[in-house]
Amino acid sequence: MARSKILRKIHIKFKKENEPHIFTGRKESVVLTYDEFEAIRLSDLSGFYQKDACKMMGVSRATFARILLSGRKKLAQALINKAAVTLEKGDVVYEKESLKCPIHSYLKREGKFCLCKKTEGK
Repeated sequence: MARSKILRKIHIKFKKENEPHIFTGRKESVVLTYDEFEAIRLSDLSGFYQKDACKMMGVSRATFARILLSGRKKLAQALINKAAVTLEKGDVVYEKESLKCPIHSYLKREGKFCLCKKTEGK
C-alpha cells in the first residue's frame, strides 16, 4: 500500500477553484494544481532558490523539482496549444508567508537583500 501524499504548503488563497484563468474561451484545457502554481511562483516569479522554496512548501528538494517540472510542462503545453489553464486544489494546505522583507513586507530570499531594491534608512 502506497503512503499518502504530504500536504504541500501554499501561500496564496484562491477565490474560485476549477475556473479557467488563461485562454478562457478555448475548448482544450490544462489542469494546473495549486502546488504546481505555487512552485512556479516561488521559483520563477519570486526568485527563490529551490532549497529555500522547498522548505516554504514543506516538501523535499526532489519533490519540489518534480512539482516545478510538471507545472512548467503544463504551462508550456497550454501556451503552445492555446489551451485554457484551470487551477485545481490537490493536496495542499494554506499557510501564511514566512519570509518577508523586514522593511517593505515583500518576499525576500534568505540571506539576500530585499527584492524591492530599497535600502534601510532611505
